[in-house]
Amino acid sequence: MTEKEKKLFCIIGYPVAHSLSPVMQNSAFGKKKINAQYYIFSSKDLKNTLKFLKQMNFSGFNITMPFKQDIIKYAYKKSIEVKKLGATNTALIKNKKLFLYNTDYYAAKKLLGKYKLKNKKALVIGAGGAANAIVLALKELGAKVFVTNRTFPKAKKLAKKFKVKTIKKSEAEKEEFYLIANATPMGMGPLKEKLPCTRKLIEKAHLVYESIYNPVETEFLKEARRNNCRCITGIDMLLEQGYKAFELFTDKKAPEKEMRKAIEKEIKKN
Repeated sequence: MTEKEKKLFCIIGYPVAHSLSPVMQNSAFGKKKINAQYYIFSSKDLKNTLKFLKQMNFSGFNITMPFKQDIIKYAYKKSIEVKKLGATNTALIKNKKLFLYNTDYYAAKKLLGKYKLKNKKALVIGAGGAANAIVLALKELGAKVFVTNRTFPKAKKLAKKFKVKTIKKSEAEKEEFYLIANATPMGMGPLKEKLPCTRKLIEKAHLVYESIYNPVETEFLKEARRNNCRCITGIDMLLEQGYKAFELFTDKKAPEKEMRKAIEKEIKKN
């Protein structure tokens, strides 16, 4: 393949400057000796961004906020999980047409599928994109899913969408959940020291799922480990969705060790 035939990929959204996707995907292209490059494309203008990507013959891209839902109207074809979720994070461009997928869902289903969750009670805290993907994965794995959120009407809307239950945080304290999943910003940035739920609730859990990957060890994960609870980390989720995206982009098996090494090295730098 000549330099002219180099395949182009990127992540679109705003803010997107600190995305770890380029580090992960470019390391994978290098390992597999694929003539491709992955870029960051910071934009608030979806229509013109898509026009540009098609003109420049990009082969695919990842999607982050604020485009995960808005982009669906431009789809030529949507995967089953995108139809169910109403959100996407990965696109392929074929003959100037968009094919949409959601690798967050694949990541959640693969990671959670390693545990026997059928008929086990699971609490999902949050009501955004990550919460949607986790709830759908849990429901398909046969768990008894409960959703809670600081803004309770949002939890009700999510629960109605997937036909699961809602529970207020005060009521959740009285219950015991096999799994607790954090799909809120509690644990990152200015909320770094915060927990998404009480310590008492974490003490009773057997498994936790963290969607935050920076910091690597959130207060939620630290508290879970103190209670000998099994943990699915934000890094696990970031990597799993990245592996799936790479496979969609290239039709090749993702070099998982290389991608994990690249991410861990980048995180240590910061």
